[in-house]
Amino acid sequence: MSYSVLIESAISNAAPLEFQNGTWVPHSPDDIMIDPNVPRDGNHDYPLAWPERDELILPPYYVYADTPEELRDVVLEYHEICKLPTIGNTLKVIDREVRHEGQHGEAAVALGAVSCLYFLRICRNKEGTQAAWQPGFLPAGLKTTKIGLAVMNAYPDQLSAGDRRQIQELGYRSVAEVGGVAKEYGLPTPLQLQ
Repeated sequence: MSYSVLIESAISNAAPLEFQNGTWVPHSPDDIMIDPNVPRDGNHDYPLAWPERDELILPPYYVYADTPEELRDVVLEYHEICKLPTIGNTLKVIDREVRHEGQHGEAAVALGAVSCLYFLRICRNKEGTQAAWQPGFLPAGLKTTKIGLAVMNAYPDQLSAGDRRQIQELGYRSVAEVGGVAKEYGLPTPLQLQ
């Protein structure tokens, strides 16, 4: 399947990319995941829910995929369209990022998500001279709790800075703390602790 039309549309509607601390940084998509009303205290049972897949409304600078494998295809096609390299270390980065999102998705499905929607988020600076991409996922139809969200964030074998930030924003100090509470609730154990 070719994603070129979707990618071209996402590029033309790209999210903001800003220069911060000597590097180009996309706005964080993490606000999609954490409801500002989620208590940061020990209320592990605070209920959370995501819309069903057909009810998800997301920005036009996302290109969607049904599986991590399709997400990899999207990223590779984006690189081809933008004439970016896909060899050596770049390919390793792509594979690592896609595997990472797939691991988040595994946790979401184990927690009860009906499915996961994977996406490539495309960002550009105002001048159009700098571009960046960020992969991600959304759990469709998931009804869980605050500790379930923390488990989704803590689940991958290598956490991103955004994962760590979200864990802390939920009131947990570490993956080990999330794993301990998850065990009490019978939830999946983060891969780092297995």
